[in-house]
Amino acid sequence: MLDHVVEKCSQGVDTYLGREFSEHAVELSGGERQSVALARAFYKDSPIILFDEPTAALDPIREREIYRRVERFCQAKTAIFVSHRMGSTSFCNKILVFDEGKLVEKGDHSLLMKAKGLYYDMYEKQSCYYR
Repeated sequence: MLDHVVEKCSQGVDTYLGREFSEHAVELSGGERQSVALARAFYKDSPIILFDEPTAALDPIREREIYRRVERFCQAKTAIFVSHRMGSTSFCNKILVFDEGKLVEKGDHSLLMKAKGLYYDMYEKQSCYYR
């Protein structure tokens, strides 16, 4: 999945990623940066992982593949997702919905969809563009 990034790295593992570290560094796109960050999270193999908008810079096809891998990878871990993209929520065990800093709903995807509250409204507004 990161073959295109590895090809850019002429210095191998010693290649700097991002010009803030070296003027000779490889500059990555937003999606490439997110892919590298996800690869680092997978490699570290921590019992708790925090994802903050992990696919915001990725196209929908790549996003879907990432979520398939994340779901498999996080089976025996605690994973926390912070996201405004509702497509990332359907495989989560527990979803917490906040509005103006207050917890207003919690449950899994099917429960929250049946409740037809804020989660349902946000999910429907985003998913209508994909139907």
